[in-house]
Amino acid sequence: TRSPYPESITVCQLKNDEQFEIGLRAVDKPVFIVGTMRSGTGFLGLELNKSDQLVGCPFELRRIWSQIGHVSMASDMEGEDCPAFSAADIDRVPIEELKHAFTLEVIKNLGTKPLSQRLRFLNKNPHLCNKIELVHQLFPNATFIWTIRSMEDVVSSLKNLFQRDAMRRRRIQHAWPLPASSNNARCFSVYRN
Repeated sequence: TRSPYPESITVCQLKNDEQFEIGLRAVDKPVFIVGTMRSGTGFLGLELNKSDQLVGCPFELRRIWSQIGHVSMASDMEGEDCPAFSAADIDRVPIEELKHAFTLEVIKNLGTKPLSQRLRFLNKNPHLCNKIELVHQLFPNATFIWTIRSMEDVVSSLKNLFQRDAMRRRRIQHAWPLPASSNNARCFSVYRN
């Protein structure tokens, strides 16, 4: 199906309700990039965002996931732990509010991309790696891309990251938690030292 909008129209030229409709359509079929820290999620997100069919939003949108969606994620700003969530946790998430917030992010980040019905929301977020079941329940039309990088390269990259002056000034430590059970997927915890 062809878009009802000419390819040369940008979001700046549309009325607010039309903008929202386009953003909501993009959120209904999102692309999530997951993987461990320093596995290439950020690089892949930047490259995929060059496509006219994907709207990448800044960083990981942890504040929206945590504060609006009630899906906890570890960060020095949002909290220490990054607990696993399953499809059974769907009732704790205000789905419409979460989708509304993501829709507003899509509108804000559209830039000059041509409008089309094929436009999709792109979210790079390693903290979703232990929440895949829940995210799939929230977004059944989602595509998931899991990045994989050798453990040696991940560790080397993490070491370089944490030795940067900016990271040292923030006095943050990341820890890999012990498994609560053999079935629990884990994600980094964040602490101030």
